[in-house]
Amino acid sequence: MNEMKKAELVFIPSPGMGHLVSSVELAKLLIEREEQLSITVLIMKLPFDTNIISYRNSLSASLSSRIRFLELIKEEPSSQLTFSHSFLFQFIDSHKSCVKEVLAEISNSVSSDLSGIVIDMFCTSFIDVANEFGVSCYIFYTSGAAMLGLVFHLQSLRDDL
Repeated sequence: MNEMKKAELVFIPSPGMGHLVSSVELAKLLIEREEQLSITVLIMKLPFDTNIISYRNSLSASLSSRIRFLELIKEEPSSQLTFSHSFLFQFIDSHKSCVKEVLAEISNSVSSDLSGIVIDMFCTSFIDVANEFGVSCYIFYTSGAAMLGLVFHLQSLRDDL
């Protein structure tokens, strides 16, 4: 009997607990609604963030086996990053090769079919990576609707100047 491949989504939240928690909650909702779906959440851990791994470990027992976590480990040391206003974006960009490796592994899997990438609002540099693999890329806004409305309103005020 030929078993059908599961659709695989890859979630890439920004570093930080609030972004990871929001992404995991969305992943749980999607898993509940579609039994042929599995989700891989990629974790970019800031060097000074100790809560992320303990949060992941606390979830492992209660989550569906169709949600897995992979901590991205860069080969180059993070000391090459400069602490400036663009530190977060440099840090995220420094994980591109790791993300490509994970996506290649999923693409070559016999049990999963890479169906798309769900990226955090600060991870838009990964849109190019999704395009390389020919999969759809969705941006997930981790804040609430009120915050999104405020951001759009502020942008409209700026545009009207």
